[in-house]
Amino acid sequence: MCSEPTSRPPSSDDPYRRDDCGDGKPPAAPMGKAGKPDENKAARPAGKRPGSKGFWRSQPIVASAEVPHAPHACAACGADFGPDLTRRRVGAHVSLELSRGLMCLQVTATKHLYFAVLCPCGRDNVECPGVGPRSEIEGRRRNLQLSERCLVGPMPATFIAALSLRFRLSRRKIQELLLDWLGLELGAATLHRCVHEFGLASQP
Repeated sequence: MCSEPTSRPPSSDDPYRRDDCGDGKPPAAPMGKAGKPDENKAARPAGKRPGSKGFWRSQPIVASAEVPHAPHACAACGADFGPDLTRRRVGAHVSLELSRGLMCLQVTATKHLYFAVLCPCGRDNVECPGVGPRSEIEGRRRNLQLSERCLVGPMPATFIAALSLRFRLSRRKIQELLLDWLGLELGAATLHRCVHEFGLASQP
């Protein structure tokens, strides 16, 4: 029940007793377009609906260097691979790195190429990106897996985590800072993953 009108400011009211609208009646439920209570509005889960159209990067990534990754020895017989053996490319990804100069910060893109070599013994040796710890949380749709195959490298991920945790910037403000000062456009989901990757990698 509401109390009688007084000269006290509204901020001094008990927040745990604001269960009515001031006239002794409970607050009305959200109304839909047809004038009926919208029962599905509160039950709808957060996030993008399954099957809805996704969004891709609007900023093109131009790689300034390429780094090849190929096996040097056979995992079965231990024979070293010479330059005469044929290598075939099996995968590639681009990683963003934050390089620190004398008085500047610069974002560079590096393209990592992965190759496979067929040993004369018959073993097909495939070079793959390295993986790290995996975060297992019950109820999560997709667990976090540390991997070298990622868009944001270690240095920019640490920089993003520092902006979020040390300087308490929101995801939107971090997006504005990266775009205005470094010319880098990243989505909120990518920033969220960087912060969680930093936390997982910092565990003892």
